[in-house]
Amino acid sequence: MTIIMLGFLILSGLLFIIGKGKYKGYYERLPKKDFPMKDFMLMGKVIYEKIPKKLIDYYIGYIGEYVFKYYGRKEGSYYFEAHVVKKLTYIMIINLILPMYSVNLETTLIQGIGMIIIADILVFLLGDKELQDKCKEMDQIIMDQLPDILDKLGIMVSVNISPIEAFKVIIKDLPKGKLKSEINKLLVDIENGMDYREAFQKFSSAMRIREVSKLSTLIISYYRTGSSNIIDKFDTLAIESFMMRKRNAKIKGEQTSIKLVLPIMLFFISLILMIVVPGIMQINKLI
Repeated sequence: MTIIMLGFLILSGLLFIIGKGKYKGYYERLPKKDFPMKDFMLMGKVIYEKIPKKLIDYYIGYIGEYVFKYYGRKEGSYYFEAHVVKKLTYIMIINLILPMYSVNLETTLIQGIGMIIIADILVFLLGDKELQDKCKEMDQIIMDQLPDILDKLGIMVSVNISPIEAFKVIIKDLPKGKLKSEINKLLVDIENGMDYREAFQKFSSAMRIREVSKLSTLIISYYRTGSSNIIDKFDTLAIESFMMRKRNAKIKGEQTSIKLVLPIMLFFISLILMIVVPGIMQINKLI
């Protein structure tokens, strides 16, 4: 295992030197909160460049939707690459650390290699799970904001304020986040002369939330056919969104309860193992 550890140490050093020479500053603009190890990602970038394009295209089909949703389509390719490179970098770091523990645990070569392979697979899968969880959390925040937005839209439209003008008022009170960012882009697109239908379809595509798609369809219909029954439709959608928010809050509460119980269960299982395993070993010695 010492040889493997030294091998990974040398390989990591070489990859970092090559990466720094070829791609210095490439990941500087990545947000630190999402890419805490971005300073070391240059070695992962070197590995990424050697991955066959067919494999990359296949992986885009699996995780690309979440990358584009969380970071936006404009720089989707850049952030997709950064997502993969981040995981490759973590794998390299894990491959440096695990052999050190394997030496201390006096594991065999096969056991050590097995631990590294399992750890690498887990790191790769957990990286995707983390991104998916971020998308779910982002959707939840938007769903919490949507009922209030729909209520305000309904009230303003009922006094002959157009949805676009209503959005300009509503956006002032919205907290910073995905929804505010995409509404800003929508307003800019319309001010720059983009057709209402195209602008709202683009907005809906960026958000990828069913209720937002319904809202976009309603507003497109408003500009196409007029305001007939539009208030009732806003009210109906607001009620649906409110019920969805209520249901999501209940699910979130249940998940929080599970998260609180799980560590306690793991603690008791660990405690039992600490007591039982030494006892069994002592019995075996006596036998």
